[in-house]
Formats: sequence, structure tokens, C-alpha cells
Amino acid sequence: MAEKEVKWIEAIEIVLEDAKTTLHYKEITEKIYQKGLRIADGGNSDPKSTVHKIITDDIYKNGNKSKFLKVSEGHFIFRKYMESTKNTPFGICWDIEKVDWSTTVPDLWGCQSKDSRLINFSNQIGIYLLHDNRGRIIYVGKTERSISQRLKEHYSHSRDNLVGKWNKFSWFGLHLVNENGEIVEKGDNKEFSNTQMLAYLEGILIESIDPPENYESAKNFNKLEFFQK
Repeated sequence: MAEKEVKWIEAIEIVLEDAKTTLHYKEITEKIYQKGLRIADGGNSDPKSTVHKIITDDIYKNGNKSKFLKVSEGHFIFRKYMESTKNTPFGICWDIEKVDWSTTVPDLWGCQSKDSRLINFSNQIGIYLLHDNRGRIIYVGKTERSISQRLKEHYSHSRDNLVGKWNKFSWFGLHLVNENGEIVEKGDNKEFSNTQMLAYLEGILIESIDPPENYESAKNFNKLEFFQK
């Protein structure tokens, strides 16, 4: 295949346009070379790091106007191909010091970039993980009521044996986020197939454990990471 000379960001756009799905930055780099794209603006000493930096810099600079969207750690997609109404939101290693635990239902504010809409996940339901000060996962729980209320019990309830043992938490929600950045509360999903269930469980394990050889995303786990604000 004849090589085509392009800038790094143009090569990234070509790959994500063709893929129309989520790719890890290492996958993006590999596909750039598979397509025979020759880079005109240098940065070839560490191409994978270059690709990652270009994408994250663009997201930080342009916020919601960026063509790129970070789906989870190291995974990106063209924003126009992200169907927000089908994405499962999650947050990794949020800090308990950034939550006001004095309220009945503590707010859990998150966003995707510095300029994106803030979303309150206090009424989210799903699976949560508690991390100690060494980063270890010390507890895994599930709740069909507010995650923030359940976390508050682990934070301050006199009868809870986890009080004082954790300082960060991760969560994986079942309520989706729509195109307007709003939580969509839904009832029981009677049509959750084995394939979807396995993909969801695989996605949770990959995001929470971060195995070094699992840089390829869980293809059927439509996920969207939010960062604590």
C-alpha cells in the first residue's frame, strides 16, 4: 500500500472515522501504520505516547467541541459515533474528601472534560468498589437504591465495619446518560442477554483491575467514564 503523508491528528481522525467505534490509543497507533500512513510532523520516537497526548490535549483544549471523546482509560471514539442513550456511566477512584457526606443523599458530581456538563450521580444504582489508601479494592457491593446513600453508610454508620477503612470509591451504574447529559432511570431490563451480561462483567473487571494485557476494549460494553468534580 502506498504511503500517504499526513499529520498525526489527521492520521488519528482517519483511523477513528473508519472504525466508528471505541479504540485504545495503542490500537489507533497500530492501525495508522497498517494503513500505510506516513507522519509528516515527527514524534515517531514513541508513537503510542504521541497519539495519546494529541488526543487528550485536544479534549482538554476544546472540551465538548473536540472531535474526540474519552470513553474510559486509554479508550477513545469520535464523538459523533457515541450513542449517549446506550452508554453505561462509571467512575474510577473518586475521592471521599470531595463529597459532602452531611446531606441525606450526598451529591456525586462528575463530568467528562473541563467544559462539559456536570451530572449528579447521587441517585445512580449499580455496583461499587471501595479502595483503601494503598489503592487496593477492599470491598465490592451492589445496590438497587442510591449508590451515594449506600456509600454514606459505609462512611459514617456506627454499625458498619468499613467505616474509616477506605478513602476512594469506584462505581458502575445501570441508569444511563442521555444526549442531554441527564440520568435516565429505567426499570428492570427483561431483555439483558447473556452476551450483554458477560460484556458488562468483563468491562467492570477490566476497568477496576486494569490488567496490563487488556488494552483492547470490551467491545460490547458501551461505557462512558466520568471524572469527579
